[in-house]
Amino acid sequence: LPVTRSIAFALLPKITTGAGALASELAAKASRHTLMSSLTLFALLIILSHLIVRIMLGPRYLPAASAFVIMAPGGVALSVAGVWSAQLLAVGRAYRVAWAGLAGVVAAVIISWLGFSMMTSHREVFIASIAVAMGSFINAAILLPAFCNVSGISVKHAIVPGSDDFRQWRRIPGFIRELFKTRHK
Repeated sequence: LPVTRSIAFALLPKITTGAGALASELAAKASRHTLMSSLTLFALLIILSHLIVRIMLGPRYLPAASAFVIMAPGGVALSVAGVWSAQLLAVGRAYRVAWAGLAGVVAAVIISWLGFSMMTSHREVFIASIAVAMGSFINAAILLPAFCNVSGISVKHAIVPGSDDFRQWRRIPGFIRELFKTRHK
């Protein structure tokens, strides 16, 4: 998440604030590739979460892995929302970003309050996990249409990877191999 946010806030506004089809396509590509990388990373973390928690913290903390699995989809939403926020901030839509963030926080607080008030067993961690994930989805749901509007793209173009995106991803292993060859010479 910090890497995608750094790229989003440092590079995306510089390369997509121009007018025209190229800027729109770069914004859409940044959105799709961030979504693809976040899905890949969070899927890997979900698969390994129990093992990681067992090794790093011990079996006593395994419920934390389950909480992470619940929050992971919200993490994906929050990651992509970072790209959308960067674009909106670059074109002067700071209020939209602020309102989206506030709406996500308010939703998380309300869901937590409702969950905690109705809770009959000790499930605080799971209720909080659900609240965080839902707050992230609300934030992203508000930012996505605004991002698409300022970028001049459709929602589908912003989030659904195409065959060209997958072709670019197939080149990643070769790129990594070349990096290691260059560094170890």
